[in-house]
Amino acid sequence: MVSARLTDIGERKARTKALMNLTCRRLFPHSLPFLTLIDDVVPIAISHRYSFVNDEVFKKAASAGKLSMAQINQLIAIDNLEKSHLAALTALIRTRRWVDAVCVMADNQNFLGFVSSMRGLLESGGDILYGLKNVASTLAINRDQIALSLEGKKGDEALNWSALENELDHFVHAGWTGRKPRADPVFTAQPNVEYLALMECEIPGVVSLYHRLCAITHPSSASIDWLYQIDERDGQMVLSMSDERSRIESLRHEFPKALDGAVMFSCNPAFLILRVLHRFPLHPKIPPLRRYDPRVSKAGRDIELMLKSG
Repeated sequence: MVSARLTDIGERKARTKALMNLTCRRLFPHSLPFLTLIDDVVPIAISHRYSFVNDEVFKKAASAGKLSMAQINQLIAIDNLEKSHLAALTALIRTRRWVDAVCVMADNQNFLGFVSSMRGLLESGGDILYGLKNVASTLAINRDQIALSLEGKKGDEALNWSALENELDHFVHAGWTGRKPRADPVFTAQPNVEYLALMECEIPGVVSLYHRLCAITHPSSASIDWLYQIDERDGQMVLSMSDERSRIESLRHEFPKALDGAVMFSCNPAFLILRVLHRFPLHPKIPPLRRYDPRVSKAGRDIELMLKSG
């Protein structure tokens, strides 16, 4: 009896997974290779164990003269490469989870759930793009100095890591402070529309779409307007949840580039970072990354030229 129940559960899970795959292909037709690559990259990359330098211990040792310039540069280089790997990997995992949520809500014909998940995917994409868009290029430009630092051979001068550190710290540590003044922009999350506006070039109307999604998700008139129906026979208003699938499809077709675009904006910076990190002997090598073509973006093309020239 127990064995039969476990078999039923296994079959239901298999059917659910198959349905999810079909939905994913329908909703994310152009970015599906990115999602497949996430599934292959994460299990390898996630095996890494991070070694971060304690800021207070580092500052005390450096100010007390216990560290040479070469050691200081080495520790900072390791710390920034670790942060880069962590940021890229968490970005990919978060993107995949939001995509899963979008598909589940679409399968269940849950309009509110779909809207909320779509909003989360867009917010996440804007955040990733804003925080990580320059990380891979910065690593590529400074690859020789970083390599020397890792080997403990860069002791002639202190390297300036502030630009890279600020970007990574913002992505990893920034939090929302509400309406309080921005005391430190590095650790303060910007308004979401500032992140989303960066995607407008490839997702026309993304800010307008975002405001709509927020209105439907929040306790506002838009959060219940979608439930109102007018009966054509007598002109009277009725409440109905029978039209959720068509509402999902209507919203999706009105903004046909939104879902695919959010995934691509989320994945490109992360994949580029992992690709550049292959140049340094610190993290696991990820063979599936060979399937990623960096030339899909201008940033990727520029980085490839830099890496080939060195």
